Amino acid sequence: MPAFQVQTDRRVQALDVTATVEEMAVAARVGEGLCVVSASHTTVALIVNEYVPDLMRDLERWIAQQAPAGAVHDHPGNADSHLRAALFGSSVTLPVAGGELALGRWQSVILLEFDGPRRRTVNVQVVGS
Repeated sequence: MPAFQVQTDRRVQALDVTATVEEMAVAARVGEGLCVVSASHTTVALIVNEYVPDLMRDLERWIAQQAPAGAVHDHPGNADSHLRAALFGSSVTLPVAGGELALGRWQSVILLEFDGPRRRTVNVQVVGS
């Protein structure tokens, strides 16, 4: 399956991976179809949203409130990272139209790292005709 890797440099981090996903979608030479983007990790999430610094800070703050790092958890070590990833899920499905991703003007594909820094693998599967 086609994939790419990203290196995160902080424990919690948002990375815009739209350009790489778009390149892979175009390279698949599918005119109309779907692009499934999935992360092969249980402490990473993928979302589609506007990628701007103030919104990413707001999102990180909100996520920290939902699954605090200092809370008591049964799972040792990084339970907060798993819980945070579970809030969003590890994949997104995007439409492909005219041979490229059909994203809205402000939409970006964003990888959310919750247990970094780490090297992460993102799979990109494009299907259609």
